Amino acid sequence: TDSKIKITAKKVFDVFKEIYDFIYAKNPVTQKRQLWFIPTSFEKSAGSWMYASYVVNEGGKTFDEKNSKLVQQIGQDLTKKTKRGLSWQFTQIRSPKINALCLPGGKICIYDGIIEGIEKVNIKGYADLSKEDKIAAVLAHEIIHAEARHAARKIEKLFVINLILIGIKICTDICINVFRANADEKQMKKDKVYLDITKFVTDHLTTLFTKLYILAGSRSHEYEADKYGMYLMKDNGYNPKAALWLQEFFITRELETSDWIKKVYEIFSTHPAAKNRLEKNRETLNEIEEKKSVI
Repeated sequence: TDSKIKITAKKVFDVFKEIYDFIYAKNPVTQKRQLWFIPTSFEKSAGSWMYASYVVNEGGKTFDEKNSKLVQQIGQDLTKKTKRGLSWQFTQIRSPKINALCLPGGKICIYDGIIEGIEKVNIKGYADLSKEDKIAAVLAHEIIHAEARHAARKIEKLFVINLILIGIKICTDICINVFRANADEKQMKKDKVYLDITKFVTDHLTTLFTKLYILAGSRSHEYEADKYGMYLMKDNGYNPKAALWLQEFFITRELETSDWIKKVYEIFSTHPAAKNRLEKNRETLNEIEEKKSVI
């Protein structure tokens, strides 16, 4: 009887462990546990659905066949050691924008503008870098966005936050309505200001705080993609120092303005300031030189 109870208890434990591992799984890049309820298949389907129209809307595929092939080759090199089995696709877009991005499921775009910058902009201290290294810095960053589920994680966070906000709003409305039903006219006039403030907070400030929280999460994802992208480069034979060059390149394109304006702008931005990213990348480069890969 005792052995049967132990077997049953173990089965129950195993079931709960499987559920826990499924819903609160380890991120394949950071190895940190996180909420995970959007399946990889959904990411792949969403990316495939968005990709073709996005490329067309942004200007179509580049006429630069030589660099386009190089981008695809480097992308394939970098994704050999990835773990999620995403449907990787790398497209160079015919546009002068200084940009690159990753759609869900491993669909990555890099623009003519950033390729041109890589070819033409020379920055002191980076003469040892090849064009391949610099392109790899861009692609590795975007690959980590996909591999670390950044788009899916944002959706999951928004879903949970919105559920919480709906709950708060419902509870607040119930409390206010109960108060109004039981308060006399004199009490209503006395507490009207407090009720209006409560209503304003639940209707507007919570939305603002949610947006700021999501923006902060987005900036965190950028740092994460920078860091693990550099490790990915190192693992595949590219010089991770190119990630520093990339931020130096972005700094050369920033408008001159005061530090406090930059700090305020960063709070409402999806990306950290290039200067801050450069410092983080320097720290990561030192880590890479001191220890083996974490990927």
